[in-house]
Amino acid sequence: MKLLKQHFISSWSLLAEVEDLSVNSTDPIVREIAKKSFEGYQFPVQSMVQYPNGTILCSLNANELFDISQQASAASVLFDDPVSLNYYNFLTEGLKKSNREH
Repeated sequence: MKLLKQHFISSWSLLAEVEDLSVNSTDPIVREIAKKSFEGYQFPVQSMVQYPNGTILCSLNANELFDISQQASAASVLFDDPVSLNYYNFLTEGLKKSNREH
């Protein structure tokens, strides 16, 4: 949570609203950001790290988040559960990609 609070603006959107904005928004910037978000979505829930212009740096599907089959038992020294480790790795990947691209 500390990593999330220090480096990210966390929000969520309903897919139907994002789809509507991607087609019907009168603001071309909002329309473009919504279009990129909508195109990056995968069922059932998709977490994304995006630039303010909507470019997706990395994303994580809920099914991947909860897939703990590839976690080494010793890998989670700082985390109580593998799901937290998966989420931390996702956020860290987003930070690394944002730093490389600036």
